[in-house]
Amino acid sequence: MKLHRLEIKNFKSVDHLLLDDLDTTGVVVVSGPNEHGKSTVMEAFGLLLAAEKWNSRKQYITAFHPDGDASRHPWITAEMTFGDTRFTVTEEFAAGSAGSMTLEFADPSEPTLTGDRALSRFRDLKRDHIDDNLLAALFVGQGELTNDVQAASISTLTTVLSNAGGAEMTGADQSLVDAAEKEMLKYVTAKKREDTKELKTLAAAIADAEATITTCRAKVADFEATRQALDAAGLAIDKAAGRADELEAKRVEAKKRHTAAVERRDKLAAAKEKVTLAEEAVTRAGKDIADHRARTAEVEQAREELTALDAILPGLRDKAVAEQRQREELAAQEKKATADKQRQRAIVAAITEAAAREARTRRRAELHGVITRLDEQLTMIGTLTKSLEANPVTGEVERRGLLLKTEVDKARYLVDAVSPRIDFTAATPTTVSIDGEEITVDRDAVSRTVTDTITAVIGDVTATVVPGHSDDGARDRLRRAEEELREFLDSCGAGDIDEVTQKAASHRATAQELARAEQQFATILAGRDEAALRREYDHLTDTADDTGKDSPRDDPECPDFYRGMDSDELADRQRRAGEKLDEAEDTIETIRRELERLRSDGQAMELTTKEAEHVAAVNTLARADKALAALASREELDDRLTDAQAVLAKATAAFGQLADDGSRPDAEAAGKQLTQATAAVAANAQALSRAEKDRARALGALESLDGTTEKLDRAVQAKRALEIEQAGIMRRRDAACLLFDTLNAHFSAARASYLKPYTTALETLAATVFGRGTTITVDPETLAIDKRSLSSGQSLDVGVLSGGAKEQLALINRFAIAELVGRGGTAMPVFIDDALGFSDQQRTQAVNGLLDAVGETTQVFVFTCEASRYMYLTDADVRHIDEMKIPATD
Repeated sequence: MKLHRLEIKNFKSVDHLLLDDLDTTGVVVVSGPNEHGKSTVMEAFGLLLAAEKWNSRKQYITAFHPDGDASRHPWITAEMTFGDTRFTVTEEFAAGSAGSMTLEFADPSEPTLTGDRALSRFRDLKRDHIDDNLLAALFVGQGELTNDVQAASISTLTTVLSNAGGAEMTGADQSLVDAAEKEMLKYVTAKKREDTKELKTLAAAIADAEATITTCRAKVADFEATRQALDAAGLAIDKAAGRADELEAKRVEAKKRHTAAVERRDKLAAAKEKVTLAEEAVTRAGKDIADHRARTAEVEQAREELTALDAILPGLRDKAVAEQRQREELAAQEKKATADKQRQRAIVAAITEAAAREARTRRRAELHGVITRLDEQLTMIGTLTKSLEANPVTGEVERRGLLLKTEVDKARYLVDAVSPRIDFTAATPTTVSIDGEEITVDRDAVSRTVTDTITAVIGDVTATVVPGHSDDGARDRLRRAEEELREFLDSCGAGDIDEVTQKAASHRATAQELARAEQQFATILAGRDEAALRREYDHLTDTADDTGKDSPRDDPECPDFYRGMDSDELADRQRRAGEKLDEAEDTIETIRRELERLRSDGQAMELTTKEAEHVAAVNTLARADKALAALASREELDDRLTDAQAVLAKATAAFGQLADDGSRPDAEAAGKQLTQATAAVAANAQALSRAEKDRARALGALESLDGTTEKLDRAVQAKRALEIEQAGIMRRRDAACLLFDTLNAHFSAARASYLKPYTTALETLAATVFGRGTTITVDPETLAIDKRSLSSGQSLDVGVLSGGAKEQLALINRFAIAELVGRGGTAMPVFIDDALGFSDQQRTQAVNGLLDAVGETTQVFVFTCEASRYMYLTDADVRHIDEMKIPATD
């Protein structure tokens, strides 16, 4: 594809723009400020190549309409060559009949087409000559210059590479592989090559037919066995019916014997119960006699214990009175010792209070000295801080100023580099006036760099030299750098960069002095809290000890008694008072131990114990007398025992008579016989029921066998048809798998063969930018660039390269593709919007060289806001975007 002319109207912010007189090869650089329409040119040409219908309502197309005027429709025309066909396509995007497309051919024999016919022919031309993947790779919009080109998907490129590698591969090979894979996936899965649903369904149907055949054959084989089972069931029914009456008669007889045995068992149990009751009455009578004997013994023992206690109580009471007098004396001694202890404790407290008062006085004096030194440091810190605030020029600010000064110097150097130079020489000394300055020119050349318009007068000849547009960008950069430097100097209050450096040095000196003051402040604090120290000092000042002015000075229990004593004397007095306090406490403890001994081991305790025993003995005697009185007399109890023994003898004789009668049946044995007879009747009934069910099942089985032979024949035929169908599908499956494997192997071999020429093309271009010995590693499947390795041995993945290196590698990738397809006779223009923004001067110059090389065979269109990035191109068509715009005419 070649672009000869492009014209745009009413497209976003562009009213009318013309790009014409384009060579079929070479580099076209379109420069201009941001938002002046450079990217819009690419968007318009891309929309035209998309071959969308003019009245499409797609959102991205309607967004190209100019705002505010519905009567203005986007209009694009381009003169291009596809293959050998040169034509002009014009499209106006509007709804309804307002939109249109026209297709005019350079060949006069080709008729001009409009509307749908023009769109259809344009799409046919594009399909026949344009590789969409190649166009997408070489049509790079703003911000789209990345390293994600999947070169393997560009059929035009792979065809060129395969021819170069001798693989004789065409762009259709992949389509054949895809078609073969699609056919294979009808029969097997992609990953495990397992059968798909169709084959699995056939296999299941064949298995069902086989099961039906097996079932039918088993039924036919079971026919004779079923007839024999029917005869056996008839015999079993006759046998069970004959035994039913005999077994029922035996059950009735067993029932009678069981009833008689149960009646005898109940009478025997009643007689046994009477014997048990009589035995219990004899036992109770014997127990009552034993209780009477025990209660009599208890009364006698209680009377003896009470008599013994009455004999010893008077002596114990006399001893308890003497012991009480001793306790009263000890109590008086304890009271006196307690009063002495309290006095000594008051003296210790007074001495302690006096010592604390003296420690607070010392602490207050110590804090006063620390706070005075802290206040001095704070005053110094405040003064230095104000000095720093008055001078904001820090080291960071100084570094920024130096960077701005360097930027101005670089811009001036760039202006000098790109500005033209005029040299004056003369065979004989001649006077020349340059901007009013007269200089003498001889054989030695006199040079002037033309950064602004200058006037040179030589005799009667006046020459005005005007710099070209190519250095506008450099002068703009110098102007911006000088303005930014002036604003910076004004913000610092300095006349030049040297004054900024002096202020920064002053700021550093003040900062160092402030740091020393803050370090001294921290040293004085020694890790303590300043606010806590001041609060402590204020508290000690507010609570200065004024107590005791009117207190008596001669009372050892008063703290003022010890006023004026130093800490050592106070400690000595406190020690002696503590010893006296310990002596008083020891005395009290001795008295209390003696009192406790008297309370626990004295006569009073023994008297209390014996008196309690006396009361208990009286109560025990009263209870024993009461219990004995509640019992009957001994004679009455003996008569009760004799009567109970007579009743027991009579009941025992009656029970023995019933137990000796062996003619009656045993209830347990009779019950077992009845259970056995009943079970025999039930078992016979179950056997009869089973036999009837067996006969019914046999009759049903014989009826169901009718038609089994026909069903067997149908199942055999169905299975045979399914197996034939399965064999055909399996043959097609095996053929599809073999075709896919063969084509895929061929495709993989071809791809490996063209990997080398592609890598060679990349590395040839990369050596120009990154140096000789640079190697490029690409993904063998996608041909995307994975890694760049330098001759120094550094090898990095593309993802971790710097932004500039990534951008340069992305350009190399596209230039390599453009060169390869150009050599193959399928040239395609390269469009790049806003590149080299991250590249330094050396790399920029190297990329310019690559552009010159690619431009020898390919059209390259570069859109940029910095024309100086492409100043190293040897033969570029440089245009300004504003000069391409056509003003509106009335």
